[in-house]
Amino acid sequence: GPPAGSVLDPAAGLGAASGALGVLQAAAAVAHLDTHGGHTVLATCGGPEGDGVAAVFLTGPDHTP
Repeated sequence: GPPAGSVLDPAAGLGAASGALGVLQAAAAVAHLDTHGGHTVLATCGGPEGDGVAAVFLTGPDHTP
């Protein structure tokens, strides 16, 4: 997987995918957290041209606050 601190942008290769982009981000986050259970993942959607923006932090099972 990508190194910690890197940015994975599915829209760069897939274009605007609306709700499907969120599903892709969640799947990528789960795959990353399977290997790196102590990491935190930030998934976002929306942007400057949109009406709304959403973000969620996902943490692995080994995450220590």
